[in-house]
Amino acid sequence: MKISDPLLLARGLVLLVWLLTLVALLKLGDYFLEDNYSLCGPWGCGPSTGSVLAVQLAWTVALLPPLWALTPWLGGLARQRYFALGLLLAGLLGIAFTAAWQQFVWLPEVGSWGQPYLWQRIGYTILTWVEYPMLQLSLAGLLLAANSLQRPRRTGFVDAAAQVPSTESSAAFPSPMTDRPCLSTPVPHRTES
Repeated sequence: MKISDPLLLARGLVLLVWLLTLVALLKLGDYFLEDNYSLCGPWGCGPSTGSVLAVQLAWTVALLPPLWALTPWLGGLARQRYFALGLLLAGLLGIAFTAAWQQFVWLPEVGSWGQPYLWQRIGYTILTWVEYPMLQLSLAGLLLAANSLQRPRRTGFVDAAAQVPSTESSAAFPSPMTDRPCLSTPVPHRTES
């Protein structure tokens, strides 16, 4: 493979832009966003809003493009759907675990005064727990599931060939496997005798 290969150069450029975007998002909280603590309240106080936003966006940029690029290598649509379901479940289980933890651990510790703030505490914890990208995994699972459901289902070769009226016009119909014209002849139907 030559270094001047256009495909290799394009992939390298895409990787460089992806990495620079990731670094820029992580620096976003330091340079461009105000250092306020608007997430603070009776439910707790954590890092600055700019830092949380920067890390959440960085998780999105870090996860979604590689996952999107990985899906064609998973094989068939069934595997892609299982992968999407796994991502969605990983995110939703993290959210459910966080909600259960706040309900059964945090609420008894703080007493009755924390009851009105339970949902704010759950949201606050999900947003500020940046070590586990619950929201991004859920979003990736939803997007990949929607992508795998929107793809047209391939029909079998016999079904696709039966739709071609004659061999002369078969070159006009694109093959479901490639963008090139289908050069195969149609399979004749069996007639019952």
